[in-house]
Amino acid sequence: MFSEDIPDGRAGARITLSVSGIEAATAAGQVFGLPYEHCRLELGGASGRVVFCRHPDRSLTIFCEQPDFNRALAGQSRGGLAEQLKQLKQRAGRERKQGRTLALGVIALLAVLLIGGTTGYWRAPGWW
Repeated sequence: MFSEDIPDGRAGARITLSVSGIEAATAAGQVFGLPYEHCRLELGGASGRVVFCRHPDRSLTIFCEQPDFNRALAGQSRGGLAEQLKQLKQRAGRERKQGRTLALGVIALLAVLLIGGTTGYWRAPGWW
């Protein structure tokens, strides 16, 4: 988690989801709460799968990379985060599709270069 109230601005925390919001407790004993109605969700991190729950003024960010975190948020918030979670899911789907399209494009380009190079080599033996 990230917070202005933590030394160095960040700390590991144990996350608990309640009916009213997200709670994060650090090993040092600090406890932070983020009500669902103040939670702004974002996807990010190196994997693109980290769910960031931010306070609107960004003074507190609680994040989790567990695969079931979205589902747990949906259940515990009782629909309070449904629209944001839907948007995250759509964005993740678009990003996966773009990644597949890019990968297929690279494969197609490599195939064309390989075929073109091989064809050129066999048709012009005097050049080599």
